[in-house]
Amino acid sequence: MNKNIDNLTIVGTGPSGMEYVCPLAYDEIKSADIIAGANKIVDRFAFLNKQVIIYDLNFESWISKIKQKIKNKKVVIVVSGDPGFYSISKKIIKYFEPDIPKTIPGISSIQLACALSGKSWNNLKTYSLHGRKTEIFEILKSGEEFCVLIDRDFDGKNLYKHLADLNQLERVVNIFSDLGSPESKYLKIHAKEITSKAVSSNSVLLFERFDPGKKKFFGIGVGIGGFEMLTVKAINILKNVDKIYAPKSKISSYSMAYGSIKDFLENGAEIVELEFKMGRNKTSRSYYYKKLSENIATEIEKGFKVAFITIGDPLIYSTYNYLLKNLKKKIGADMIETIPGISSYTFAMSCKNETIIEENEKLAVLPCSKDMDYYSMFLQRFDTIVFMKIGKNLKKVIELIEKSGRKDEALFFKNMGSPDEIMGISLDEIDIDENGYFSVIVVRR
Repeated sequence: MNKNIDNLTIVGTGPSGMEYVCPLAYDEIKSADIIAGANKIVDRFAFLNKQVIIYDLNFESWISKIKQKIKNKKVVIVVSGDPGFYSISKKIIKYFEPDIPKTIPGISSIQLACALSGKSWNNLKTYSLHGRKTEIFEILKSGEEFCVLIDRDFDGKNLYKHLADLNQLERVVNIFSDLGSPESKYLKIHAKEITSKAVSSNSVLLFERFDPGKKKFFGIGVGIGGFEMLTVKAINILKNVDKIYAPKSKISSYSMAYGSIKDFLENGAEIVELEFKMGRNKTSRSYYYKKLSENIATEIEKGFKVAFITIGDPLIYSTYNYLLKNLKKKIGADMIETIPGISSYTFAMSCKNETIIEENEKLAVLPCSKDMDYYSMFLQRFDTIVFMKIGKNLKKVIELIEKSGRKDEALFFKNMGSPDEIMGISLDEIDIDENGYFSVIVVRR
């Protein structure tokens, strides 16, 4: 039993500066004969003109001096933050066991970090790299939310490498540097931005939960063309992917879908224009999209985020559907997100200020690439019929509508969103030799 233990107090002084030193802690320090601790902490109280014992990293020598002094002097050991949170106080208490010095808690860096970011620290896992070997890679790998105190040997480049290896560059990181001091900074960034930010060795990093199964592939509808037709969600995703596949038709020299997005891309994503693989040969088409899905799956395994853009809506008569079926087998549906786009026929009718269907009316959307002999039934029974994928069958579609007696109800639209668009003309106004590519006919009762 150490009869002099009452002359020793361990005081937590908070993260930095004087504003986080509580009154009880300050009174205890003020009443001391000697202040002991690391130089930068002791210096905070230099104005008290007390005798000091500076910790010079030689614990045995330093603690022996304190043990001698408490025989007839009151010694206060000052520690940063809270004595119970990754502090030298644990070693001090062990040294004097079974006696326990009086200990006054302080505000820990984790408390201040959570307060600044508005987060709760209930059940938050915490780690420290200060003089400790911590397997940070394994901790990051779990994807769980956690907080870590870093040291001078662990910089931003080191951290970036770990996160890149784990494909976690989209993970959100809260960086709190020099907490409590006038130089204090708080940054909330994605992991991929870490190399461009100064990560002080006196920092607390709070990693938000990261789901490794997060979406990696995005099928994005860009609407009928043009920047204004994109949804906000589509824009935000396209700004953050690594690679964008932009399909184009066999008869086009450029991708209309890419033309809709190129003006706002700012992340340097790689653009791959590829030709639609259509045609009646199902075996050839199936093989093409199977190989494309394998290539995309390989890129995703390397950690890349990939997007496939298509005009209109990706789930309405789109080549995207062939790719989607194959990718679901390769990477699983939980890795895929499809973002709808404005379809050609909804845009067409909105431009004419006409409803498509209302109340109990019926709508039929029909492709015109195959046998259409039985389509007369739809023209008889449905209030609104949308003819899509017209292509070379324009003349046949017009004849079909005329025979049904609904010629006067039909509107023809073509190349919507482009300079040579045709918006809602009657069938009588159509050039009989017109190619029906990128055309839509809406018959509205």
